[in-house]
Amino acid sequence: MSDPAAVDALPVPTATRWIRRGTMTVGLLVGAILLPLFGWLLIVFSPEVTGSHEPPPPGFHAEPPGGAVAWVALLVASVAAVTCLALGWIRLNRPGWWWFWPLGLAGCLAAGFVAAETLV
Repeated sequence: MSDPAAVDALPVPTATRWIRRGTMTVGLLVGAILLPLFGWLLIVFSPEVTGSHEPPPPGFHAEPPGGAVAWVALLVASVAAVTCLALGWIRLNRPGWWWFWPLGLAGCLAAGFVAAETLV
């Protein structure tokens, strides 16, 4: 078996590093738009914050179908997206399997978008 510390000591080629930085920058820009929106939706539709007696904001459904499930799905997708974004930047200059962090970020943002559509 190879030593994981020895594998992390290997340098990442410069061309690969720029591709990785570009990919994560695009992910950061998309995440910087969607993650605050997801956070706002989590706050607005949180039962602890809004309560059942307060009306929803204008243009929103009173009680979305499957709202509790969609709220939990949006929460899980948001936390997973932030984790993928952070680990993608942390592992940027390390060799090995880096590519699944941006793919995981894209999948989590897409799942969060679907859950957000259910809430709104």
